[in-house]
Amino acid sequence: MNRKRFLVLLFVIVVVAAYSARVYAVNKGVAKEYSIESFAVGDEISLGNAVLTVEDVRYGEETEEKYDQEWIQCTVTMGLENTSEEAISKAKVIETKLAYGRDVYQTNQGNFDINALLNIEPGKQEKIELTYEVKAEDQQGQGKLYIVQDLYPELVEKVYKQGKRYGIAVDL
Repeated sequence: MNRKRFLVLLFVIVVVAAYSARVYAVNKGVAKEYSIESFAVGDEISLGNAVLTVEDVRYGEETEEKYDQEWIQCTVTMGLENTSEEAISKAKVIETKLAYGRDVYQTNQGNFDINALLNIEPGKQEKIELTYEVKAEDQQGQGKLYIVQDLYPELVEKVYKQGKRYGIAVDL
């Protein structure tokens, strides 16, 4: 009887040890900290092969009632310049998120040329205007514009190897 208990206990210990080793191996390279670099409106933000500048943030004056709340348009104007020696694609810039606390907004509305963003020639600058619909009350709060990580993968990977998740945000 004791031998049977010993073998069962040994089997359980081996299974738990194997499971623990597997969990450790899977999570070994996962970033454990966040590193969000903040910029102000008007700052030049290096994206490796391009420079992004958030030039202006404007709120509309007309509100619209939807879902039992007041909504207002927020327009973000950006400039994106190709600083590399070859044509680049930075169309993902239109996926930039606008956040006020826990309220996060995305849009594909605005004034931009998607074909030009797919093929920006060296030294050329593109103007992007994104229009978000935000809660009217959020216009009073401290907003952040989170730049999509697909625009600066080399920076993300470099910091990831140090055990951190990297992001770029613009304080509004």
